[in-house]
Amino acid sequence: MVSAINNGGGFYRTEVYVHEAKMASAKIHNPCVNLSEFQTTVYGTDVYLGFIYS
Repeated sequence: MVSAINNGGGFYRTEVYVHEAKMASAKIHNPCVNLSEFQTTVYGTDVYLGFIYS
C-alpha cells in the first residue's frame, strides 16, 4: 500500500490506499517531525505519512 501511496495513487486515488491500509490493521499517523520522511514510510505496522501530504 505504501508504494502506491508514494506513487500518488495507482488506479484509485491516494485516499483509497490509505483506507485500505487502515483496513489491513495498520496504524496511520500524520506527518511526524521525528519519524516521517519526505515520502510515506513504514515502521512495523505503523505507517507515517510523508511531508509531501502536509
